[in-house]
Amino acid sequence: MKTIAMTCPGSVDVLCPMELAKPVPLINEILVRVRSTSVNPADLRARTPSAGKGFAQRCYPAVLGFDFCGYVESVGSAVTEFKEGDEVIGSPHLFRNGANAEYVTVDSRVVAKRPHRLTTIEAGAIPLVALTSFNALIDRAKIRCGQTVLVQGGSGGVGHIAVQLAKSIGCTVIATAGRSESISYCRDVLEADYVINYRDESAIEQIRGIVGKNGVDVILDTVGGDSLARYGTLIAPLGQIVTIVPTSFKGAHQAAFANSATVHYEMMSARLVHDRDVGRMGFGLRHMGELFDAGVLNVHVSSVFPISQLRQAHAALEAGSVIGKIAVDVENGWI
Repeated sequence: MKTIAMTCPGSVDVLCPMELAKPVPLINEILVRVRSTSVNPADLRARTPSAGKGFAQRCYPAVLGFDFCGYVESVGSAVTEFKEGDEVIGSPHLFRNGANAEYVTVDSRVVAKRPHRLTTIEAGAIPLVALTSFNALIDRAKIRCGQTVLVQGGSGGVGHIAVQLAKSIGCTVIATAGRSESISYCRDVLEADYVINYRDESAIEQIRGIVGKNGVDVILDTVGGDSLARYGTLIAPLGQIVTIVPTSFKGAHQAAFANSATVHYEMMSARLVHDRDVGRMGFGLRHMGELFDAGVLNVHVSSVFPISQLRQAHAALEAGSVIGKIAVDVENGWI
């Protein structure tokens, strides 16, 4: 089958067209003919594992791509909920071959039917960010109506879904962004209650002025670096802090301790990687799919690259100016 694979870690230049054997599904897996995928920060960390701990566990040649929308080609002998021809979405195992290929195999427990309201391109851009938002805010932080939620990086892939999810539950949402386009998007499109320019030296004090002595009930960090240390000092008593990047918590640990806050590290694929409560991933993706179909959630696709231009897609995400998601057309994108 056709793939874009890499034989070693490195820059975008390691992503090369390559013919690999068509995978065969295990008894609990499905084989999917990929129609679309997307590029996520997880792809960048997997391509350059020294930049993100925990993503070096792979064999080469390696096929990245941690989202997909496609048709079920065949099913393993133990699979009963899907059949050949079903159009499905999902997120492949982080440490096995992914969806930058004509075909991908995936555990059937982490798959859901494609939301009918979304196009194929849109559907292929949501699984990882939708599941990450669900895991972080619903499963880990257990957000509820009336709480204040701070989403760091509100215009990003996870961020723009998380803002909408928190708003749909009735939370007051504070989003951070750094460019004029991102700030406008969070304010005018996502309708975050407050949008803070994180480049402003008074950003922390601005948020303190909003929440007062109560603090922020839930903080979702999608950015990493020193952002968690800075914004973690805003946490409310008994609050919840969730970070989706392997980042240090130094600088805010005293605030978390003093407020009896709970700190979560959330890696979306951990359940699948460690085979723990894997079915919860499929449930979460189905739940989020229903919200997309109901119009409660929307995905913003900023650009679409053919799979033949995967290098350019990676470079665009690395440039750091993407609002929402970068999608990749696999079905029609081979040279």
